[in-house]
Amino acid sequence: MIHRVTDLIPVVLLALACFVGGYVLLSRLLRGLSSQQPRLRKEPIPPAWYDIVDRRVPLAHDLTIDERERLLRLAQVFVAEKHFEGCAGIIVAEEMKVTIAAVACLLLLHLEGPCYPTLRTVLIYPSPTFT
Repeated sequence: MIHRVTDLIPVVLLALACFVGGYVLLSRLLRGLSSQQPRLRKEPIPPAWYDIVDRRVPLAHDLTIDERERLLRLAQVFVAEKHFEGCAGIIVAEEMKVTIAAVACLLLLHLEGPCYPTLRTVLIYPSPTFT
């Protein structure tokens, strides 16, 4: 079977269009993922959370008022979006969730982007920290 060059032009153009379309779609998707802002929650921060962060997250002591507010807002997102699971008989308390969320969100404080998008579950094992 002999193909003329003119017979292959539509096939080559279709393949090229699929390649370019796939590239554009993938680059937009990846750009969208990297620029996502965490949706900060609108409800008030529970008053007890301020005390928990003061007692359990020493690095938060040096934050400005605005930074501390942002940290607690990020922690709200973290607590709302992640599942916390106690292991080896641990019963997960709010103080544990808030402490873990605040420490994790310290790393995100001055960054743009989602709040640990691939993290689904936080496993909590026994530790003398929460005694």
